[in-house]
Amino acid sequence: MLKLTKRGGSFKLKVAKIEETKVLLQDCQSNDELTVSRNQLKHFGTIETGMVLNAFCHADYNDSDRIFLYPDRTCSEPVLKVVDDAVKMNVIQSIPDFSIETMEKIALAITRGGDAEDLASAAGVSMWRPESSTLEYKSGYNPDAISEAIVAFFNSDEAGTIYLGVSDSLETVGLEANGMTEDQMRRGIINHLRQTTSGSGAMVFNRIKIKFDTVQGHLIAKIEVPSHQGMEVAYFKNSLVVRIDCTSHHLSPEEHTQWLLQRVKATYIQTNIPLAV
Repeated sequence: MLKLTKRGGSFKLKVAKIEETKVLLQDCQSNDELTVSRNQLKHFGTIETGMVLNAFCHADYNDSDRIFLYPDRTCSEPVLKVVDDAVKMNVIQSIPDFSIETMEKIALAITRGGDAEDLASAAGVSMWRPESSTLEYKSGYNPDAISEAIVAFFNSDEAGTIYLGVSDSLETVGLEANGMTEDQMRRGIINHLRQTTSGSGAMVFNRIKIKFDTVQGHLIAKIEVPSHQGMEVAYFKNSLVVRIDCTSHHLSPEEHTQWLLQRVKATYIQTNIPLAV
């Protein structure tokens, strides 16, 4: 469990979910101080990570186990850029061990305005984390495979992210080979979703966010699919697809029925709305 130490007067509480443990993070009033373990940094969200990185860069001292968070020192411009850069955050959150040497190298790369490759080199990690239940990579522009993955994330309980232009072996290969512009690819993905999805398909292409960036000289795309736990269900080519581990799984008729029953039950528990008999 993450241990936080408070010194000084009262402070507001900010709650973050880290490995299913609710902990206190900095949202302090004056004269308060919190400390945080470095090795928990990889579990933080973007804002919390930015706060801790900023604290490390500006602290008067940091011991071997803790980073001191000061409420009166706002995030500097280099740290804010890291927080807003999804690829850089991907690097930071893949670091297995935040040793004092690693933190110093990261802080130096940030203050120098380094890109994601610089951060990865400083930390000794890949720029990309392994695929998971919430993370998918596609090496090229394949609207059919992309749409399938988007629908699978939409039907799952957690938000999902898809990177295009990154191989399964975590290499940045880019999207230049297809010869399309960013706008053409964005329109192509949306139009393909319109053509291949049914049920609550409209909710899918209205909610996703598609952003493009340049990494290691290559064009990549990031597709964000928000979390969704309601009764709405989307079908890909008339098949119910859900995210299981690192794959998009097409449910059999039996699995389909069971999955829908579980979704109805979960929605009832969350909303406390009586089910129709």
